[in-house]
Amino acid sequence: MSALPYLDTMSINRGSLMPPVAEGMPLSEYSERDASWDYHKAEALEVAAMYATSKAHALRAERMRLCARHLEFVETVDKQTGAVSTKLHHAMFCHNRYCPICAWRRSLFWKAKFHKALPEIMEQYPKSRFIFLTLTVRNMPVNKLRKSLQSMNKAWSRLVKRVQFNAVQGWVRSTEVTRDKNGDCHPHFHVMLMVDGSYFSENYVKHSEWVRAWREVMRIDYDPIVNVKAIKAKNSKSVDLSDAIAETLKYSVKVADLRSSDDWLIEMTEQTSRLRFIATGGVFKDILKSPEEITDEDMIHTDDETETAQDIKRILIFKWSDYSNQYTLRDIHKPLKGIDSPPRGRVRRIPHGATP
Repeated sequence: MSALPYLDTMSINRGSLMPPVAEGMPLSEYSERDASWDYHKAEALEVAAMYATSKAHALRAERMRLCARHLEFVETVDKQTGAVSTKLHHAMFCHNRYCPICAWRRSLFWKAKFHKALPEIMEQYPKSRFIFLTLTVRNMPVNKLRKSLQSMNKAWSRLVKRVQFNAVQGWVRSTEVTRDKNGDCHPHFHVMLMVDGSYFSENYVKHSEWVRAWREVMRIDYDPIVNVKAIKAKNSKSVDLSDAIAETLKYSVKVADLRSSDDWLIEMTEQTSRLRFIATGGVFKDILKSPEEITDEDMIHTDDETETAQDIKRILIFKWSDYSNQYTLRDIHKPLKGIDSPPRGRVRRIPHGATP
């Protein structure tokens, strides 16, 4: 590792002056915007330690421990204003569904993709409205979770074919599993529906009808809890979908629930293995990649922007410190003529047994 001298250099980040950098400088001090990396990395290490208690999950634990151990940031120069901004340029991820780092980056990527696709869709369907729907079932022991989720997925396939979906033009559905104080699971669907403009005047579905429909397609003998609400327009020209998108495309399991019990985490992981937790349909079909299709590059450039070599001022490498429990600056160098980045579309994962 090369020694990093104290650089008597001032950088402009989003138009403001930044202090000089020195070896060992915390990432949170260098860029307040990126301070959350410390938080998510600490969570990932805690979850990895829980997986390590099971021999069957030792490899999963090791890969999660190594996830995003190094972060490369670039300072890019705006050619018009001369302002310097900082962007993540390179990292290697474990791609585990329950890794707090990967779940965070996937969620950012999905949200960015959805927001990018939405304007074009709304141009085609300017009178459409949006509804947020939550579908639940009764809680069950964690060892019954897989069967319940499979039943819910089959029930959803039946639901989209019913009359309640006649006015639905597109939908995004995610699965969330929460843990109650007794350790039982509460699986539920979060669904954002785009409906025809006539929905509230001609094709309106009452709450009681949603309850009845979900009960029938689930083939259960009780009335499940169903929540449905219209997403109101923020003004006469547009609707604010930020909260609905955030709720739909968030983590599948809260980190607090993952950290509640080693045994619960391991059983829940095995129960949900290879089950699909995100789905789209109608005009939203295929606008979101599945977790298996998401690459390191996708999780790095969540804003769908990349850099070119001539835009880069310098590259800063931060490494996680187990001693201080934070990312600290370990090296800095000027960019080469080309950027050493994996091509888009190729999934780069941490090699088995390798240290990134």
